[in-house]
Amino acid sequence: MPLFHFVIAQRSFKMFSQCIEALPVSRRPAVLGVFLNMLQLGHPASIKVLQQACDELPREWLFDTAIPRSTAFLDASGLKGVRIGVQARTGNNPIVDKVLEQAISVLKAQGAEVVDPAPIETAGQLGMNERDVLQYEFKADLNAYLATMPAAVKPRTLADIIAFNAANETQEMPYFGQETFIASQARGPLTDQAYLDARAKCIELTRTKGIDATMDKNKLDAMLGPSGGIASLVDLAGGGGGGGGPGSSQFPAVSGYPHITVPAGFHFDLPLGVSFYGRAWSEPVLLRLAYAFEQATKARRAPGFTPTLALS
Repeated sequence: MPLFHFVIAQRSFKMFSQCIEALPVSRRPAVLGVFLNMLQLGHPASIKVLQQACDELPREWLFDTAIPRSTAFLDASGLKGVRIGVQARTGNNPIVDKVLEQAISVLKAQGAEVVDPAPIETAGQLGMNERDVLQYEFKADLNAYLATMPAAVKPRTLADIIAFNAANETQEMPYFGQETFIASQARGPLTDQAYLDARAKCIELTRTKGIDATMDKNKLDAMLGPSGGIASLVDLAGGGGGGGGPGSSQFPAVSGYPHITVPAGFHFDLPLGVSFYGRAWSEPVLLRLAYAFEQATKARRAPGFTPTLALS
């Protein structure tokens, strides 16, 4: 099942909660609950995930028929009595802020206590550590993944892919280059002290002094923030596009902690979401909160696959 290919890329942090973070955005929290059921029921592709993380799994995640399945966490009244902190919103687009404010009003109406703001004090301190870890792990894990492919798959390493792209530049890279590939290829093994230091700093800033410290200080059940900015047009001349302000994915992604995004509104038919995230092993809590928010708002619309948007 291709969905599980991401497991290899999570080797370094080896946290089961990253399986949730690495999933494609779920259509609904209920879909994510069904996926977690697969993990608990021992889906063949999921067994490796649990074996990798077995030394860190809390009791409630182990195979145990006495443990309620993940869909049991889907409680429409799940926001009542919880304490949710709002991450700092410095630099957000005002349109994104408006959607976030509407989300906060829903939380309060559903009985949640909102701490606003509940800033993560280490935000902005990761520097190049995040980039360095990404490049080291991208090379190591992609090479490990390619080594498992059938013999018919010719690229066996990142270096092979770089060479193939260079040899077929017109077809493979008509607009953008492969700078990240090349930078990752230049990195050494995961035993390099530079990697070990950068990874340790990432864990310290995003876990111990980051999400954990913020939630402990404010006695929170979860954190809330915008999932991302407004989707922008791809700029082929300028190297991509930019969105309308920061999102919530950085600290959960770098820490390996769970993060779930839920539809919250639209701007010119472009979807905007809010994110619930928290400390390690808080997937049941986040599923409950996200599901309750979803049921209270019903903000999701079926995709229209519109070829272009009328912006006036």
